[in-house]
Amino acid sequence: MTESINTNQIKPRMKWVDNAKGIAMFSVILGHCLEYINSDMGCSLLLLPIVYSFSVPLFFMVSGYFHKSENVGFWKYVLKKAKSILIPYATFMVICLLVSAIRIYVFKTELETTLFQEFLNIVIQRHYNMLWFLAVLFLTEIISYFLLYKKNYILIFVAIAVSVLTAFLLRRYNLLYLPWSIDIVPFAFIFYAVGFAVRDSEEKVFFKWLSPIYLTVGVALTLINLKITPGLRYVNMYKSDYGFLPLYFLGGIAMSFGILCICKWIEKGRLLSYIGKNSLLFYGFHLFVLTFLMHFIRKISIASYPVYLATVVGTLIIITAVVSIVPLVINNTPLCVLFGKPYKKKKSK
Repeated sequence: MTESINTNQIKPRMKWVDNAKGIAMFSVILGHCLEYINSDMGCSLLLLPIVYSFSVPLFFMVSGYFHKSENVGFWKYVLKKAKSILIPYATFMVICLLVSAIRIYVFKTELETTLFQEFLNIVIQRHYNMLWFLAVLFLTEIISYFLLYKKNYILIFVAIAVSVLTAFLLRRYNLLYLPWSIDIVPFAFIFYAVGFAVRDSEEKVFFKWLSPIYLTVGVALTLINLKITPGLRYVNMYKSDYGFLPLYFLGGIAMSFGILCICKWIEKGRLLSYIGKNSLLFYGFHLFVLTFLMHFIRKISIASYPVYLATVVGTLIIITAVVSIVPLVINNTPLCVLFGKPYKKKKSK
């Protein structure tokens, strides 16, 4: 009886977390569309700054929500994370190199780097292409094994405080673009640790009526950050553009909390749930589609906001539709192992 009750409690919670991952992934795609098509218009409409304020932080927060290292051996933990993160990293590296090779040798396109240079850039990974996120996520997961080993709020607070100090020192002494983007890890860990900390307190934190309060505070903090930081157009973890750190962290947390409050009360969200369950595939493949579409979008005269917004929406729909096919092809086949998912053979009847 107790087991059935617990199961019923877990399922809706997992569903809303999938919706949260779906919104985070959808916002990443939206942010890239806004930036690639015309970042100036995206900034003037305040869409790009607001979307980027929570998209990546929300991803790390949801990842922290699922963190579990207690009673798990270190090397077993590392192996599990390597299967789910490093193998997809290597897979997407091969895909990136293949796409570049096709562009060079088939379409005779002149690229900024050679294939060997691109290979080195991906291996060294100093904030290079989309794979920076997987590198940072893996390192964040590893340090979290030690810093978040048990649910001790004092230790969590100390770990977050140390991360804030480390982040400040990295900015203070301009220690940026380090190998494997390790300079981003302290920033990512803060959101990851917050997600871990609120996991058992979600009923006290994520009320439906709190959503507009969280979102209003998050937007306000983000706009204040833009206002007081000279030259900052939008926050961007990938580019190490944070502005005033307290405002960046608090704004990202508030916005993420607001999104999570909404997800907590969304009972139906099939598309969001589908994107959330396949977020890695959407993350890895959407930029290939966007880069291809940009060859045609650049020919459009985007001189007004209505044309800009229509182009962004159209691009977003096409990317979502095209990439939605990928999980249908890869899942439930041996290929899924290359993208961090276990392959389960169907039992023959």
